[in-house]
Amino acid sequence: VPEFRSHFQSTGAEVVPIDDEPLPRFLRQIYKLAETAYFYRTPTASHRSRLEDAATRRVSKPYNFALRAALGSLRWCGPTLYPALKELNRRLCQNYWPAVQKMRQLIRKSKVEALFSTNCCEPSEWPAVLAADLEELPVITAVTSWDNPTTKRFPICDYAAYLAWGNVMRDHIQQYMLVSDVHRIHVTGAPQFDYYFKKEFQQSRDQFCKAHGLDPNRKIVVYSTVTPGIMPDEPEILRTVYNALQGMPGRPQFLVRLHPKDRLERYGELRNALQAKDVVWTLAGKPKVNRKDQWCPDRDDLLRAVNTVRHGDVNIHCRYSTMMLDFAAMDKPVIVIAYDSSGDTSKARAYEQYEHLRPVIESGGVQVAYDQSEFEEHLYQALTNPGRWSDARAQLVIAQLGELDGNAGKRAGETISRIILDRLASGVKLAA
Repeated sequence: VPEFRSHFQSTGAEVVPIDDEPLPRFLRQIYKLAETAYFYRTPTASHRSRLEDAATRRVSKPYNFALRAALGSLRWCGPTLYPALKELNRRLCQNYWPAVQKMRQLIRKSKVEALFSTNCCEPSEWPAVLAADLEELPVITAVTSWDNPTTKRFPICDYAAYLAWGNVMRDHIQQYMLVSDVHRIHVTGAPQFDYYFKKEFQQSRDQFCKAHGLDPNRKIVVYSTVTPGIMPDEPEILRTVYNALQGMPGRPQFLVRLHPKDRLERYGELRNALQAKDVVWTLAGKPKVNRKDQWCPDRDDLLRAVNTVRHGDVNIHCRYSTMMLDFAAMDKPVIVIAYDSSGDTSKARAYEQYEHLRPVIESGGVQVAYDQSEFEEHLYQALTNPGRWSDARAQLVIAQLGELDGNAGKRAGETISRIILDRLASGVKLAA
């Protein structure tokens, strides 16, 4: 990403671009076996769902039949075999993944003392991680989202240290990522939330409202969309939310913030039907990473995101978006719509079984509506008595995000430095 490269080059750091070289096919099959064993070893709601999907998926190629048979046998022996399969996967990748050998040469040439992996669930970082592990260097990683320990892949190696947002994430890393040594898990806060505290990203309410055609003297209700696959009928839900707003006191305004994977075209008919002054549509940004459907926000994206949360008075979304944490962090009421346009709540209730969501729902810091009348009651309370659930939101934020002061990135950097300096001082290998 050009912005990433220019930023670090401006600090005097050396930036070395590397190719994103995928795993060879036979290694992918070994990895799949290890991953399936991991899912059986840690049967979270998400892992169970993925296992069920895999069992019903159509099989075509002959070698896939053999793989399916092997995967099926892991139902009974996977929990026991997982450590051995994980170790086999690590060793085979280190020996037969060409990208690992290239990274090992680069590490030696650059005389690297330690490695920081920005995302332990990102396969494109694994060659560097595995190469550093071969060199017996400490490899430190960040767990970058609240759902990673319960919904994502197993760690490619045993990292020297894990950076966690808060105590809930720390406990989930220990329990579901099978990190037995809790001392390797460091709670530093959520660096993604530091932007809310940076003055260069803060606009006044007047500035924000002027930029988006809003009235600063009236409340702003922010609706955050989700990916189209999760809510294909979201335009209809949006229509019902807009209609409910018309009966609320103070004539609140409606700001619709599209998910990075969402597009305005999906709402064309709705936008034409509303044609209302009090509806504003904003885009979260387009994917900027080649060959990846990932969002790498630029400054304008961050400015818009930060001030949408800072100046939005209420957040509404369907089926448990991470935006609930952003708005709760700024002590704003959050309402989750748990029904679709037909009134069905089954999919939302299935999501509620996810381990990372249960503490949030049980905290009372967000309000869940299972039908239209319940939604309208929550909305009325959020607009007329926004402090009603403040104490619950504060406890939710402490548990999920740790210390929220704009210095999480600084604490993460200090933690990484301390681990490296301790290693250099003691000469003891930190990686397990």
